[in-house]
Amino acid sequence: MHLSFAVDYKTAHCHLGHPSKEALKCARENMTNFPEVKIPSNDPICPGCALEKMPNCPFPPSKY
Repeated sequence: MHLSFAVDYKTAHCHLGHPSKEALKCARENMTNFPEVKIPSNDPICPGCALEKMPNCPFPPSKY
């Protein structure tokens, strides 16, 4: 049984580990049966990617 489904850029980006647009384009060109994902020309800001780029806050001082 062959299943056909539509995948948008946001779904592919989030479910594949937040790859860059270049990585998705390379995957589309080099993998068989990779869904046709329309890559947007603008640069949308992903909340998950933005959180990963923030530095971690240091832990507060402790007596222990």
